[in-house]
Order: sequence, then structure tokens, then C-alpha cells
Amino acid sequence: VVVSRGEGQPVDTIDCACWSAGARRAALRVVDGTRVRVEGSLRRRFFRTPGGSASRYEVEVARLVRDRR
Repeated sequence: VVVSRGEGQPVDTIDCACWSAGARRAALRVVDGTRVRVEGSLRRRFFRTPGGSASRYEVEVARLVRDRR
């Protein structure tokens, strides 16, 4: 998911993990530029890299639908 901070501002990208078949199907139907509403849990994942420990945020998606606005 790409989230805009506002006009002329940088964007944030957030990884989404779709564990259920329904969430995966919905995510696979989304094309670039489509507004979506994501419901789920924000998680911080920790992992090791050759340079040391690192972390990232992702959403465990419970539901993903197109935003009709």
C-alpha cells in the first residue's frame, strides 16, 4: 500500500500480509492507482541482515476492499 503524505510530499509504502484466501484474492484484483481500505493489525517485524538487526512495519490484512469514494 502506498500512502500519500499530501500534495508535493513524499509517500510511505507499507507491506501487507494476506494470510486468508479472501484477502489474497482481493489483493490480487487491485491494480496500481486504486484506492483501497485495509482492515487488520499493524505489526512490527524484526529480522537479521548481514548488516545487523532490522525491522519493518506491515499490516496483517483481515479485509481489503476498494474505496468507492
